[in-house]
Formats: sequence, C-alpha cells, structure tokens
Amino acid sequence: MAVKKGIPPKVDFPIEDGETSAYSAIRAANTELYPEMEKGKNLTKAQIKKRKLDKQRNKKTYDLSDELILILEMYAEEIGTTKSQVLEYLADSALANITEEFEPNKRQSKSMRFDYMLNAPEIPKRLIERAKKKKKYDITQAHSAGV
Repeated sequence: MAVKKGIPPKVDFPIEDGETSAYSAIRAANTELYPEMEKGKNLTKAQIKKRKLDKQRNKKTYDLSDELILILEMYAEEIGTTKSQVLEYLADSALANITEEFEPNKRQSKSMRFDYMLNAPEIPKRLIERAKKKKKYDITQAHSAGV
C-alpha cells in the first residue's frame, strides 16, 4: 500500500454493536469517569449560554456574621434583588467614602495565616432588630398560611 504524503492512511476499525466491543467499553468507561461530559451533550442553546456566563462570573465565598446575613436578606427582599447585589452595593458605597489612607482598627491575630484581625464596627442594633422582626413576621405568616 502506497502512502500519499500529506494524507493520513485510512484505517478501518471494525466497531461491533455489542457490549464486547472495545469502542463500547471505552465509551462506557468515559461516561462513568466523566459524567459531566455526557450531560453537556444534550444542552439547549440557552443552557450552553448560561453555562458559559457562569464560568465567566467571579464567584467567591466569604464568612459573614449571622446578623449581617440577616440584614442582607432583609434588604434584598425589600428591594427585590439578590443578597450578593445588596452586599456589592453596600461595599461599593463604603469604598467610595474611604480616603487615601485606610487605617482600620486592628488587633494581633491568633491565626498563623494572618498577622492581624480587623475590629469591624458594630452593626446598628436597630437594623438587627428590624431584620429579626421581619424574619419572625415572615415565618409566622408562612405558618398561618399553611406553607
């Protein structure tokens, strides 16, 4: 058989229809090892677009106090938006008010990973009480409605 330059030789691999074929075994192994690849094959255009946009998002996880989470939930519900957007707005507003020299109140850290811990200003009690009342009201309202 003469080999033409630039064109790879045609090789026929017989693929059997049964479970005993090598092709079926490899495909089954790949499906077990990489189930997300199999899931991605049957996506609609909208799902593909959403997956692509989700990969571009900047997702991070931060530890927040229970009171702060409660207040974020309250404002998000009142405004009709997400907690992350409320937090981003509040952080941007706070950063806009910081001058060139940022010297927060700090103390020595007990952790070996960080030198200092910041002493965060206290959350106003009125906000905590308002958020707790709203949460309690929502819970009692849901119970009385039979939810």
